[in-house]
Amino acid sequence: MVTHDTACKYYKGVITMTSWKRGRENEEVGEQQMQSDDLGEKIEGAGRKIAGEVEQGLDNVGDTLSGKQRDLSGDMRNATDDADRWMERTGQEVRDSTDALHDKARDQSDRVTEWASERGEDLDRATDRAGDWIQERGEDIKRAGETH
Repeated sequence: MVTHDTACKYYKGVITMTSWKRGRENEEVGEQQMQSDDLGEKIEGAGRKIAGEVEQGLDNVGDTLSGKQRDLSGDMRNATDDADRWMERTGQEVRDSTDALHDKARDQSDRVTEWASERGEDLDRATDRAGDWIQERGEDIKRAGETH
């Protein structure tokens, strides 16, 4: 007969038996007793089987309420690993986005610098042409004055 003791002895050590394991064991023993030809043994087996199922059910309810069941089913397993991976991935995405923005800003800056340089060259050419035109007009006036 399996008792509701919380420990079962195996070999030389003591291994703690959970209520779920104890319930399962009671259920199995009860099923064996139910196969007996003795009516009293069958009734005891049915009672033991039901008690084992109830104990397992209560253990599952307790695990569900405590969150242990979710962890056992894998819903919460390695939550810290998942969080670490999320942080690493998010950090990498932020670095990638920052790098992309930096590259885009540098490209824009290079384009603005190139545009400003070209406009400066345009301005130099325009002032040179204006200076040449003024000089030519001055020479035209000088020549016109020499001919009169």
